[in-house]
Amino acid sequence: MSPEKVLRNLLLNKWQQDWDSDDNGREIFNILPKVTLTPASWSRESILFATGHGLFPSYLYRFRLHHSDICTCGEKGDRLHSATSCHMMLSYQFTKPSAENTQLWWKSVLSNNYQE
Repeated sequence: MSPEKVLRNLLLNKWQQDWDSDDNGREIFNILPKVTLTPASWSRESILFATGHGLFPSYLYRFRLHHSDICTCGEKGDRLHSATSCHMMLSYQFTKPSAENTQLWWKSVLSNNYQE
């Protein structure tokens, strides 16, 4: 095996070990548990939604860009609330997944290539 392949495999193994044991990014880990050099084919919007780095009160509040982490409807304003249960966003909602189907739900939502 060439030195480049050996080094690449060592780095991928180290990256996988770090990914397996880290506390950060666990929601994305549940969707993509295996590291790869091939990028996911997600749109920018899908990445923002999956990571929660969008215009959600809970995210904005972390950086003091919103007065609270509560949605205008009175519940915690995170991405799943906005996408599945907020009555202010009814026309944009998905069906909320059950606990056992959460990983499959995320894969389905993020593989949807529908663009307006």
